[in-house]
This record gives sequence, structure tokens and C-alpha cells, in this order.
Amino acid sequence: MALAPKYAGQKLVFSTPAVTGAVYACQATFFAWANDTLRYEEHMFRAIVLAGMNLGSNVINAWWAIVFYGASMAPWFTLTEDLQRGMWAMIAVSIALVVWTGGLSYFTARHERMRKTELNVEGHRGEEKSRLA
Repeated sequence: MALAPKYAGQKLVFSTPAVTGAVYACQATFFAWANDTLRYEEHMFRAIVLAGMNLGSNVINAWWAIVFYGASMAPWFTLTEDLQRGMWAMIAVSIALVVWTGGLSYFTARHERMRKTELNVEGHRGEEKSRLA
């Protein structure tokens, strides 16, 4: 955080890179989760989903600071309305991410149960055919 607020202490300024890096850990977790969830799907579908996730991530990373923290307010980082706009946007995105993650968890678990049920049904059909033969 090169452009820290005037009132920020040295500890705050030097701890911000660690916080910024922690954000990318969340991104890696979501990519691993998507890859694991789609392991039984077609490879091309999985590749397109992961490429779309990567594209969305890069768009957010590139444009977030430009949209919410413009160059016109760069030297004066105080809690003005402009900075609060970015803060409220981040809170809204965080809440949306929690809801999205909960929905994905639910649908992933449901899809996994359905897949296991289909495998069990197909396995029993195969056993019946082998007994009849």
C-alpha cells in the first residue's frame, strides 16, 4: 500500500502486503474447488469454466482500483465519500460472495449425491444382468 493514509502507522503500512497476499489465497481456493467439483465433467467444460474464472478475476483485479479509487484522489487517502464508495462496494461484494459460495456448496453436494445414486443404480443393474447370464 504505497499510498497509505497520513495517519497510518508504520506497522499498518508494512502489514498491508500480507493482507493483499491473503486475498489471493482465497482465489486459489476457489480455483481448486472448481477443479475438484468438475473432475467428472468433460475436460473442455472444465477448461472453459476455469478460463472464465481467470478472466473474471483479472478483470476485477485490473478495474477495481481504477473505478473506486481514481487517480484524482491519490495523494489524499482519507475516509472521504470517494473512498467509502470503494469500502461499501467491497462489503457488498463480500456478502454476495458468501451467498454465492453457500449456493455453490449446496448445488455441489446435491450434484455429488445424484452422481453417487446413479453409480449405485447402474452398479445394481450390472449385478442383476450378471446373475441372469
